[in-house]
Amino acid sequence: MTVLKQITAATLIGLGSLFVLAAPYSLSKDDVPQPQGVIGYLAIGVPLLAGGGWLWGPRGQTRQSQQAETQRRQTVLYQLIRSRRGQFTLIEFAMAANLPGDEARDYLLAQARAFGADYLVTETGEIVYQFGSQ
Repeated sequence: MTVLKQITAATLIGLGSLFVLAAPYSLSKDDVPQPQGVIGYLAIGVPLLAGGGWLWGPRGQTRQSQQAETQRRQTVLYQLIRSRRGQFTLIEFAMAANLPGDEARDYLLAQARAFGADYLVTETGEIVYQFGSQ
């Protein structure tokens, strides 16, 4: 969850809580018509709470899709390692995994660290990742 989503969700939950908690208090006020005050506060507070909870809450499909994406990237990485004998470039991985360059780079850097991979810089300045012993 991004920081902006967290802030938005927390704000909606906070405001919604205030309105819901103010509903019973409105019953003790003489200047607010009784049923309309409670209904008004609840009509504002409940949707705010629901919206904040929806933003904050877990997303089953999102977690499943993230796991599927992680598995897909891992499969592509292993296939490249096998087919290219452990050596390939960032662009080759990005094309095989159908990822933007920055996402492919971040993923490869993390995997290179995890597996202790090396990299070579070619004469043209291109980085060749080297997984496994060569």
